[in-house]
Amino acid sequence: MAQVLKEELRDRIVDAAKQELLAKGVKDASMRSIAFNSGMTVGNLYRYFKGKDELIQFVVSPCLEKLNELIQHKTHDRISLFETASSLDLSKNEMKQILDSLADDLTVIYHDYKDEMKILFMDSEVQFQMSAWFTQLIVTLITEGYSDYASMKQEVQLFARMMAVSIFSGLQECFRRLDDVEFTVEETAVLVKLYLRLYLSMLDFDVTSFVQEVVL
Repeated sequence: MAQVLKEELRDRIVDAAKQELLAKGVKDASMRSIAFNSGMTVGNLYRYFKGKDELIQFVVSPCLEKLNELIQHKTHDRISLFETASSLDLSKNEMKQILDSLADDLTVIYHDYKDEMKILFMDSEVQFQMSAWFTQLIVTLITEGYSDYASMKQEVQLFARMMAVSIFSGLQECFRRLDDVEFTVEETAVLVKLYLRLYLSMLDFDVTSFVQEVVL
């Protein structure tokens, strides 16, 4: 950002951006409309944000910081949302305990930062960054402690990417149920736990042997 935002102006921009993004999505959201609803010219808005992606990053930053704080606390600073995980040194049982605990807190965070979380799930640069981070985390989990995938780096990368996309989509559906009041916060947390445990169990699958069996 070119300038430091005053609190009142910041709040107006964030509120206008949330309304625009939630109503129209990232592709159709207009910086001109956001500027108008913030009570400023579009030129002035561009003085603070280079474009839509930078503005989205700013809007969701409080939620991302809260998520990062949670992840670092649960993993004793071994995983950060803002750094690529190259080594975790976590057993499957430790990961299960962490995921169960995260499921409870994720549901609460979604309840407290509902608009920001919805925007995080949108097809934007921020979502792409989150997906890439999650993909690398899964790659690290696979190669570090679950099976010998060293000779199948491309396959592992693709498999991790598929899992990351699928997990994001499933979590979005879980939280949508909470929006529709079909589940309570506690029931949604249980659903998220089951969902994340399912994906954790997939990492035990011996892809190398399976591929060799099919190919040969």
